[in-house]
Amino acid sequence: MKHIAIYCSNTIDKKQLIQQIEKNFLSPFICKLTELQGEVYSSITIDKFINEAYKHDKIFISTDSDTTFEEMSSGQQRIALAKFIFKQNPDYVIIDDICSNVDKQTLSMVYKLFEEYLNTCLYIQIFSRINDILPYVSQVIEIDNVMGISNVFTQHEFLLKHTLTDVSKKNEYTVSHLLSEVPYFDPLVTMQNVTVAYRTKPVLHKVKWTIKAGEFWELRGPIGSGKSTLLSMIIGDNPKAYGQDMHLFGRKKESGESVWEIKKHIGYFYPKMMQLFNRETSIENMIISGFYDSIGLYIKPLDWQRKVAKEWMENLGIDYNKKNFHELSPGQQRIILIIRAIVKQPPLIILDEPTVGLDDYNISLFVSIINAIAQTKKIAIIFVSHRKEVGLQADYLFELQPTEYGSISKITKLLT
Repeated sequence: MKHIAIYCSNTIDKKQLIQQIEKNFLSPFICKLTELQGEVYSSITIDKFINEAYKHDKIFISTDSDTTFEEMSSGQQRIALAKFIFKQNPDYVIIDDICSNVDKQTLSMVYKLFEEYLNTCLYIQIFSRINDILPYVSQVIEIDNVMGISNVFTQHEFLLKHTLTDVSKKNEYTVSHLLSEVPYFDPLVTMQNVTVAYRTKPVLHKVKWTIKAGEFWELRGPIGSGKSTLLSMIIGDNPKAYGQDMHLFGRKKESGESVWEIKKHIGYFYPKMMQLFNRETSIENMIISGFYDSIGLYIKPLDWQRKVAKEWMENLGIDYNKKNFHELSPGQQRIILIIRAIVKQPPLIILDEPTVGLDDYNISLFVSIINAIAQTKKIAIIFVSHRKEVGLQADYLFELQPTEYGSISKITKLLT
């Protein structure tokens, strides 16, 4: 069975591309798919099942414990979807962005599921990051931004052409002039022996963490290790923070601070944020809304805010000069929402899985911007991801390591 892959930028509309593939877009290279039974392994399919469950009040995919699709972690969703797909005995599977938003253990399980059917099922992979290509793909088709076929390679030829270099050298950004008035606290966050459990399930055990001004941290841990719990306690959204030995931005937790007093010092990006912004708005206004932490912009922006937003847009380049946020690809929208988190110049930014869905070019852009911010030593950064991004120059690694008592913390100073 000769498997095929499509390499594209994240300016491509994935839904439209998948529809075109199903309508024999690749007929010069493979058999006619309209005559075969196919399935789609994608976050698009996951969202579809969740929406269908809402509409029909019915569980379409579940685990042995009857957990709904929406209640599952991202890793559980991926595994459940793969198992469901192969129960349908498909002739082909379109595999979209297989490496996104899963830890190494989950990805290994997904790989094994697909390898079981290598000889009986045709795989058509869609990918935007060179390192994500599946090893058993024999042919790679590159498509342009209007879904025209630009090149066809064997996998060996493709990898020779696209040998990855240090992405940190591809773009050079200076952002110090955009970060002139960052509030100063030192330390920003301290946690001493933080222990959390939900009912009888231990999550965190005696976690210690001190984040100082201007430090750059990577936060890692397997799915279910407590990363989201830890972040929500810093942000002020988790009542489990009460009763803990924590200081946030110069104040002890439970000293009369409001949630909004905490949030004004934090810029935050998280994956589900993408679903909140469904109204038509300009890229400029989307960035400006970060000054107010609002979902949309409801007051007239000040002249200096417009000036700052335009300077950020100029830094991003011509690809981001379109008038409307929704004219951007999902990957480009992520970049804008990351800038939105930074624009108010908070002393701490938290970036939770910010690189999911980005292609190689926008990863390079992201890495360059974050490294430039880190080099100013004005803003502390917490970067959360299941994958190591080449060229990202963090100072420290904070790992959550699961035990029977809950996850414990391990801190490593990184060599940059």
